[in-house]
Amino acid sequence: MDDIANRTSSDDSGKKFATAQVNYSPLQTLYGLAQCTPDISNSDCNTCLRACISAFPSCCAAKQGAIVRFPSCNVRYEIYPFYNASFGAVPPPPTPVLRSPPPSTTTTSSPGKGGVSLQVIAAIVASIGVVIMVFIAGFCFITKRAKKKHNSVEEDLDNVGDDILKVDSLQFDLGTIEAATKNFSNDNKIGEGGFGLVYKGLLPDGQEVAVKRLSRTSGQGAQEFQNEMALVAKLQHRNLVRLLGFCLGGEEKILIYEFVPNKSLDYLLFG
Repeated sequence: MDDIANRTSSDDSGKKFATAQVNYSPLQTLYGLAQCTPDISNSDCNTCLRACISAFPSCCAAKQGAIVRFPSCNVRYEIYPFYNASFGAVPPPPTPVLRSPPPSTTTTSSPGKGGVSLQVIAAIVASIGVVIMVFIAGFCFITKRAKKKHNSVEEDLDNVGDDILKVDSLQFDLGTIEAATKNFSNDNKIGEGGFGLVYKGLLPDGQEVAVKRLSRTSGQGAQEFQNEMALVAKLQHRNLVRLLGFCLGGEEKILIYEFVPNKSLDYLLFG
């Protein structure tokens, strides 16, 4: 830039402009141009161009191309040829009103170089489009999954309704349970938990059972109790005590399980 300023200000042909190019890196060439209006002296031209060059660090740092204009001169650099190399430079600017450089400057970044390129804008738009598509696809997937889960829950509720009818066949008569436990005698009590007492019972056919008499303060209604029985009755595992049936009579809510003589897991763990 210093070389261009010197050649421009010392040009006696009246054109007062100069261009130059230099290899900035093995892959990049830097192109520069300096220009003064033909009506100012060589000294004023040199002063004006030096002021333009000194403004680059404050206005155009890290820009790949920029131009600084004063009323009587301008300096520009790019990493691409922006002037006609066969003629050396662009035509000189028109003569301004002011002959000397004013204190203020007007600086602009080179269009397409110092600003955002079309490729960057296209990449941003494409990225936003992809994000929107992924969001829509995820929304559709979640909606479809939620709908499927809702349908599955409705099917389960329908199945519970069918199971309740099957569970009804497992309902014991209250008199039978009272007779089996000797009217819930303390001698037949074998356990006590947070939900009620457990009694050992003997059915008329000779089968031993464990009768869990739920607490009357549980607040559970008959319908909720039957729904729960419909689900519990479906659980079958060799490590689970099998539910044989239930009894609903007045405020009584009773579960009848198979009797296991080896006591409970709680007893084995905690004595």
